[in-house]
Amino acid sequence: QHNVHYRAYLTQFSVSQLLDDLTHFFTKRDHNSGHYTFDSASPEFSLYQLFQDCMAQYSLAKRAQEAMDFSDLLTSVVALISQNPAIDRDISSHIKAMMIDEFQDTDTAQWALLSHISGLKNILLVGDPKQSIYGFRGISPKLFLDTRTQFLDLYSHTNSVSLRDNYRTSESLMDTLNALFDSVFDGDT
Repeated sequence: QHNVHYRAYLTQFSVSQLLDDLTHFFTKRDHNSGHYTFDSASPEFSLYQLFQDCMAQYSLAKRAQEAMDFSDLLTSVVALISQNPAIDRDISSHIKAMMIDEFQDTDTAQWALLSHISGLKNILLVGDPKQSIYGFRGISPKLFLDTRTQFLDLYSHTNSVSLRDNYRTSESLMDTLNALFDSVFDGDT
């Protein structure tokens, strides 16, 4: 039993994504079965168990205080509008157009909410997957790239515009950085 003292704060990361990331970090993949297994003798396993205990206490504290963190707010609103088409239509009816800047930093829960309330009409997504810096929050440039591909495939009126001119950085530095990122992103951006 661990004696853990903590205070619940609103978080801006996905608790479930963090738990998934830690599960993958603290486990070993069996290449034959594809399953992950814990090495229960490792000190990392004890840390993982401590984390699970903390998360259980955190969940209990939120319930006791009738509190929600950022992740809970997103999932609750998405569930509400998914289960109540009238609420979804009412919210959507007030939105004529939507612009989402820094889309590369949008996670799947945020995108679920935004796509619901926008109705995926008159939407402008602005971002650069090379600038995705919130991997620790479960953000992946894959959502940006997949959404761009989906829009281009599904909606004939969709345009993708690449802004290639940079007025803030020298050309030689940009050439070096682009060469580096082309190898990291396989030229997909």
